Amino acid sequence: MEDALNHDPDLCARLIPTFQVGCRRLNPGENYLEALQQGNVTIQDEPIQEIFEGGIRSLTSTEEFDIIVCATGFDVSFVPGYEVLGQNGISLAKQWKDAPEAYFGVCAANMPNFFTINGPNSPIGTRKPTGRNVICSGLHLEMDPQDIDTKYQVSPIWTGDCRSWFKRRNSDGRVTAMYPGSVIHYKEMLEEFRTEDFVFKYTSKNRFQFMGNGLTFREKNDEDLAWYMRR
Repeated sequence: MEDALNHDPDLCARLIPTFQVGCRRLNPGENYLEALQQGNVTIQDEPIQEIFEGGIRSLTSTEEFDIIVCATGFDVSFVPGYEVLGQNGISLAKQWKDAPEAYFGVCAANMPNFFTINGPNSPIGTRKPTGRNVICSGLHLEMDPQDIDTKYQVSPIWTGDCRSWFKRRNSDGRVTAMYPGSVIHYKEMLEEFRTEDFVFKYTSKNRFQFMGNGLTFREKNDEDLAWYMRR
């Protein structure tokens, strides 16, 4: 970065981060640093205090603008763009407002039949879990999920001293976005459905209704009934 900034002491002091690589998303993009050195560019790194009709007001200055382009990134709140109501009218948006937490990033407490991918506490590369007629009416983990203090369990590069969406934009907050382990470890954790972590409610009073009439599709469709035989 120093080379790209032509070793300008002021720019280097203002733009080169002091926190660990990976504490925030890696940047800058191609030609970004070069663009900041153009004659028609002014770097303003003070927090915005107010956006008013004529421009932007920061801590020490006021700038007037004809056009303001907002490039603040993506919505990383994990809250769906539609209303999700769970048991007893509980709102998922309110439940995840301050500290979004999910069971392995795929389902949330108090939200029956709600399954998602890449939710809170999941790594990049999540695979989609599948299920049928499963009702997650509540989680009763032997260990409270909050007992896994992600601030110390996850990689140090995510818990560094910087404001990051991994930590709900707080420099010293708990990491809510990441799974405290590798993607391979996460995959193995999801390979088997841990029924002991769920409470099931049946839509029928007969809990064995799933057995049907005692015949399989193979028999009903007149398929080979001796598939287990090998020459």
